[in-house]
Amino acid sequence: MQYPGGKARNAKEIADYINRVIGTRTYLEPFCGSISVGCAVIAKDKTMSDVDTYMISMWRAVQNGWQPPIDVSEEMYMAIRKNNEEYPEELVAFVSHACSFAGAYWGGYARDKKGKTNFALTGFRVVMKNKPFLSNMNFFKCSYTHWANVTGAVIYCDPPYRDTTQKYRVNERDGFDSDAFWEQVKVWAKNNIVFVSEFSAPEWAGEPIHRFNLRSTMGMDKTSHYTENLYQVGGGAKLKPRQPKLL
Repeated sequence: MQYPGGKARNAKEIADYINRVIGTRTYLEPFCGSISVGCAVIAKDKTMSDVDTYMISMWRAVQNGWQPPIDVSEEMYMAIRKNNEEYPEELVAFVSHACSFAGAYWGGYARDKKGKTNFALTGFRVVMKNKPFLSNMNFFKCSYTHWANVTGAVIYCDPPYRDTTQKYRVNERDGFDSDAFWEQVKVWAKNNIVFVSEFSAPEWAGEPIHRFNLRSTMGMDKTSHYTENLYQVGGGAKLKPRQPKLL
């Protein structure tokens, strides 16, 4: 489903780095959001958490058999947006992102140039495609700081990016303290292997192990290009990209 900063396009490449080192370690993803990377990670048990309680409610509901709607009219979208406390959290989570422009939290009713794309149906298909991967995921409603003392894990973080406009339900007004987050990464790295997606990192984190050249939609007729980095902190020698197979 559409989600700001979602990793659907490069989830398999990110997960490949994780799968190369995880072994029997615990997998922890404290900014799980749309869970694209978690679905591609191969681990016996996966601990998934997010401060956005609505998104966690949605994934738990899907685990228990709930299915999102396949059609959401603009009238329904506006009704839920105006009185979201009257609707189940899982429905609010789905509609506020999957049916919004570019997946931004209540970013305006999504439509394409011709008005033919059913964004609810597209989101439904993505959610249901992910369902088989939820069986070994444990979901928690909490901040990344809840896991401050975890050890022996492989941790993947996709936090709100520094100096960017927040398009999530949480942190929309107050922003996100990137400095405090990176201090926690430093602590984690003593006893864990940490991977972080970000535009930039403190000098002590070193160079990224992978750069993704991506494109984002700014409007119906506008796109922008940008680079997202993947950093590895802890775990000894940094991993290198796999070499392409020769035909």
